[in-house]
Amino acid sequence: MTTFAYPLRKEIKGNIALTTDKTPLAFYKIESESLTLVDFEKAERVKHKVGLVLEKFEVNKGFEIDLVPFDLDLHEKMEKLIEISDPQHENIVLNHAMRTEQSLIQELIQPYEYKWILSVPLPKTELSADFKESMKNKYDEVVESFVNGFGLEVALEKDWEKELLYKEKEVFQSLNEFHVERLTESEIQRIQGEQFVNYIPHSADDILSVGKLDNLLDTKIEVKFNGMLEMQHANGVSYVDILPLGDMGFDLRNANVLSYLQLFDFPIHAKFQAKFAEKKGALALAGRSARGKSRLKGIAEETEVSGGVQKKKIISSMLTLNDLDEQIDNNEPVLDWSGYFIIAGRTKAECRDRRKALLNSFHNNKISLYRATFDNPYLFQQTLYGQFLLSENKKWRHTSTVKSFARMDFFTTQRAGNDIGYYFGRVDLDLSEKINVNAIVQRSNKLIFRNFLLSNKNKIRGKRTNNPHVAVTGVTGGGKSVMCKRDFIEVIKLGAKALYIDPKKEMRKEFIYNSQNKDFQYKYPEMVELIEKINFVTLDNTEKSNLGVLDPIVMFEREKALEVTKSILTYITPPSSPYTRKESAVLYETIAQVIQARQDGDKVGLWHVVDLLMQDTDEEIQILGRYIRSMVQGSVLELCFSYGDVKGLSFDEQATVLEIENLDLPKEREDNISDNQRLSVALMFALGTFCEYFGKRDRTEETVIFFDEAWIFLTSDSGKKVLKSMLRVGRSMNNFLYFISQSVDDLRFSKEEGMEFGEVICFSEKKPEKILDFMEIPIDENSIKWVSNMAQGQCIFRDMFFNINRIAIHILFEEYLLLFKTVDDTKASLQVGTSF
Repeated sequence: MTTFAYPLRKEIKGNIALTTDKTPLAFYKIESESLTLVDFEKAERVKHKVGLVLEKFEVNKGFEIDLVPFDLDLHEKMEKLIEISDPQHENIVLNHAMRTEQSLIQELIQPYEYKWILSVPLPKTELSADFKESMKNKYDEVVESFVNGFGLEVALEKDWEKELLYKEKEVFQSLNEFHVERLTESEIQRIQGEQFVNYIPHSADDILSVGKLDNLLDTKIEVKFNGMLEMQHANGVSYVDILPLGDMGFDLRNANVLSYLQLFDFPIHAKFQAKFAEKKGALALAGRSARGKSRLKGIAEETEVSGGVQKKKIISSMLTLNDLDEQIDNNEPVLDWSGYFIIAGRTKAECRDRRKALLNSFHNNKISLYRATFDNPYLFQQTLYGQFLLSENKKWRHTSTVKSFARMDFFTTQRAGNDIGYYFGRVDLDLSEKINVNAIVQRSNKLIFRNFLLSNKNKIRGKRTNNPHVAVTGVTGGGKSVMCKRDFIEVIKLGAKALYIDPKKEMRKEFIYNSQNKDFQYKYPEMVELIEKINFVTLDNTEKSNLGVLDPIVMFEREKALEVTKSILTYITPPSSPYTRKESAVLYETIAQVIQARQDGDKVGLWHVVDLLMQDTDEEIQILGRYIRSMVQGSVLELCFSYGDVKGLSFDEQATVLEIENLDLPKEREDNISDNQRLSVALMFALGTFCEYFGKRDRTEETVIFFDEAWIFLTSDSGKKVLKSMLRVGRSMNNFLYFISQSVDDLRFSKEEGMEFGEVICFSEKKPEKILDFMEIPIDENSIKWVSNMAQGQCIFRDMFFNINRIAIHILFEEYLLLFKTVDDTKASLQVGTSF
């Protein structure tokens, strides 16, 4: 068993710990900046920002940055999801939470997520309880050294941290460019304990419950014959190897080491220890540079170097030293730093395979890692928190300016979604084209959890918008419908009141068919229970009881009834033969007359408008009335016409799917559409306004409206007015509009109106560069490739934090795929299912 000297004392106050020589060390958690894979301009801005921030720590002499793969506690995530879900759907919520946890653990073994930890030394202050006077400091150090020799520690004053708070506040303020949090005492305890349970299954409670530092470090560490460290803990055994970062060449401009590191499908703990180099003195930078040049000159004279590899290395080294001299002359802050990559496996073979993968991959990218196999005990000691302040490491030391050091992508990641929510999919981590979603899932460790109902809530850290609405775009066949239907089920489980407008009539058929299927009932009783609570409404103009249920004069108050009725009766006439001024004037006056009668208590409806026109003394107006009646009678638009003796639509159920029989919407935006299509579009005006009322009737409950084929509203000024009204309901009324359409072009009106969507999800487009333009991502060869080669079920996702990623929608449950079929052919349906 190997014995290690631990560098930190047991005392912790707030986010401040002490090394064994009583140097204060402040700990922070830095929220990652999420980088879009192809947005190199943003990546450059982040690197520049990191460099400026790190330069501020020159007064602190150094810092330590850790990229730590923390265990992703799926059980805790699912427990929190259950807590925020609707108790009336407890059975399916518990079932799906359990199956999500089991499925992901079975696949990933030990899911993890990366977090950034920064520790910065504070100016050292005399903290001993018994020796305060400066004249006794030297004597104190001698006594303390003597006491430490017996394995004891000199006691600290009770409030030793008070003298450090001002300096700590300065460090915290220096980090205001980032979303930063001070670590708590328990979190500092946890990150210390994490060092000793590398890839051993555990939870945060497993570490924190033991309480004392001595117990946190209760791991036996043995060096094996191949140099690996065997970690023996109560929870299990793992094997650890540590690879120091080697030669990175002269130019660090494209040294995106830490972004690249996160692409591996196994966890890697990266640690970077940095101290600001002294610029003056014999042992300072200038002297080291001069001695380095002298050595290189001697080597060059003694070695045959013409045309060989050795010559290139010497030239490169000379260039590096010349550049260093120039930076010294310019008074640029310079760092001496070391980087270490800590890998672990459940077995020696797994650890060895991971080490080989890391070495080979970095070698292919012209970055060397040292095989420091038999130095692992020393390296483990060196990579403990705080150790870099107690010992000098020159063996794996690099020297560069802070700006160059910052180019390694510190404090960045690719992240999407929310901390708590239903499992949504994976972030696609590279540019390559995938055969299907399964290929992405197998290669990605970036899990996405999503709860878009949080977008209009306060106190969500890092959220960039309060707009609750969601936009989903894409051509047919990309996976859009499957995802939207899944989200409909998920918001029902979360307790929102949901309305799904289904013009394509896809949902009721599959939901009812499967819920009545005995095999489905046997396998998925919880899903059947939920389906039975959904209210399926089919409006059919051939059913007498349905006629007039969308009559705007019956459903809406005066001003809205006037607006919608005008829109309907104006839109049904083709642009090639619009109403005359006289016809329009009489029509609008008659509409106002009937609506006023309704306000006065008369039982009237939209048919009364037509009847009054037909009874007019002017023959031209009579013809207008006859024209409207002939157009409407027997058509789908008759759902909007009544004599005021019908009860309008009213949905009190938590979940409703509304479909309309005989609806004939145009496939695309066309000026020359048929009469039936024109009548169908006019009907959507009334339906859209009904949705607006549905969303604002009770601000105390969350309402979500899924509106498929919503682009129809953009085909006319009247439709745009309806859509704007739906969007305005929004946050103040706790309403979410789920806008489902064909192209990202359909979203531009929202920007123009200052009503941008909170979340945007774009599936494949006919012209993919439109996605880039809308998302404000630079358009170039890489980015066009990124949006062009998406598989079915893959999309570009901008979440409420404005993180933009290419992701794969991953559906774990077979019952979802059975419910969400969008084609009749069995083989085709199965192909859609397997791709997800």
